[in-house]
Amino acid sequence: MSPLDRGILSALEPGDTVMFYTDGVVECTDPKGEDSGIERLTLSFVAARQLPAHSIINAVVKATREHCGSQMFSDDFTLMLLRKVP
Repeated sequence: MSPLDRGILSALEPGDTVMFYTDGVVECTDPKGEDSGIERLTLSFVAARQLPAHSIINAVVKATREHCGSQMFSDDFTLMLLRKVP
């Protein structure tokens, strides 16, 4: 039976963290019009991945705000973390 047959969550190992996000997280633009992008999201997530869940969210929001140069987002901005605990 494959992990997809059992459900993707059964494929996670203890300590694994999965992040779900809406398009507004990666499409937030800086003053020059450059998207924040999946690469920036991935870098901020990976850098914070060992932290508690709320700190990971805070790190991603901070990195996105720094890129966009604003405290406000013009599009939806939703992040959700799922971490499998031992």
